[in-house]
Amino acid sequence: MPAVSVIMPVFNTIEHIEFALDSLFVSTLEDFELICVDDGSEDGSKELLERAAGSDDRVHLIETPRPRSGPGLARNLGLRVAQGDFIAYLDSDDSLAPEMLKELLSAATSCGAEVAIGPIEKFIIEPGDLRNQDCGYRRILKHLDGQPFQVGELGKSVLDLRFAVWNKIYRRDFLLKHSILFPEGVFYEDLYFTYRCLFEAETLVYANSAPYFNRKERIGATTFGQSSRTFDIISQLNATEKYLANNWPESEVTNYFPVMKFRKLCSHFHKVSTAQVFEYFAALRESAAVVDMKKLTSELSDRNQVRMQHCLTMNWLEFATWSLWDSENRREIVSRRGANRQDEVRRLRSRLEKEVRAREFAEKQLTHCSERPWRFALRKSARTLKQRNAFARVLIGLGVTVTRIVRRVLQFRIVGIG
Repeated sequence: MPAVSVIMPVFNTIEHIEFALDSLFVSTLEDFELICVDDGSEDGSKELLERAAGSDDRVHLIETPRPRSGPGLARNLGLRVAQGDFIAYLDSDDSLAPEMLKELLSAATSCGAEVAIGPIEKFIIEPGDLRNQDCGYRRILKHLDGQPFQVGELGKSVLDLRFAVWNKIYRRDFLLKHSILFPEGVFYEDLYFTYRCLFEAETLVYANSAPYFNRKERIGATTFGQSSRTFDIISQLNATEKYLANNWPESEVTNYFPVMKFRKLCSHFHKVSTAQVFEYFAALRESAAVVDMKKLTSELSDRNQVRMQHCLTMNWLEFATWSLWDSENRREIVSRRGANRQDEVRRLRSRLEKEVRAREFAEKQLTHCSERPWRFALRKSARTLKQRNAFARVLIGLGVTVTRIVRRVLQFRIVGIG
């Protein structure tokens, strides 16, 4: 029986899958099995995994019953056949530091923890190309390095940790005892799973050493670009909030969860598909109203406080337009740390009011092309407005010129008659 079963869902990641496999094969922990769950790949990923399974007895390949079932079902299938004492999850476009599994296993066994946690480092092309991208784990948990703890000791700061399943290992018996499975048929399934594990575990431990490397901005990934999958974050946030309210009603995390919910919905707003943006904005506004009602506004950053006020006072199109401009000006705003926030807000609101006519063009665009991203519609409407304004200025200039010429001609005629 292996010490760790690594479960890896796979769907069309042929460009990166060898990178993930190589990082596991050079692991300092050799006592593991890799369960690859193919979800109907069409780019050669399945064939590559078949070759890997044929050359290494530790690699096993299974398939989902139907293509594109999603990572939740794939991970649950992997758990059913896993034989290891501990379970780890690896995404097929990510990688592990060589020492990660061994150090997490050592930390978990030394104190009997059900869940061992490690740091995360994000990257785009290769590990190390980004800085300050640890998703909060080192900042919040560093002082607990190697010490057993419970999630209640973290208080509301646990909400600042990225809800990720792959920087942890879990006792298999713990997952089976509490029937902790991934929601199936949805995305952002790791949110609900993460919070259940953290709150059900009697003992947690953090090892501040070898990280998990998470790839950013891969085309086709759940978190990349506008997609209908983004809408699933609403159901997963609601399910997590309900779980906390039913099982931990008095905890600090439950009380402050609406703040985290609003932050997450805000940060994913630009990824929502056109067809779902109206419903998504309604959920965003509802979460903002809850934060306001519970008087938790002070728990938000200055920028999110501005977002909340705009969300409560603007319609979705105004908010979308403002959000685009806010994103474009964010670097400038952040760099001017000494500037007055209210002045910046007034500047952005003034810019919004000057371009108010752009919304009318955007609405017309959206009615004719519902499948096109609303961001494109807004940008196109803004460009259209600028072009029409420029054309109008040209016409006005020509009109003024013609008027002057006519006046001169008339003056000469009058002088000639006189």
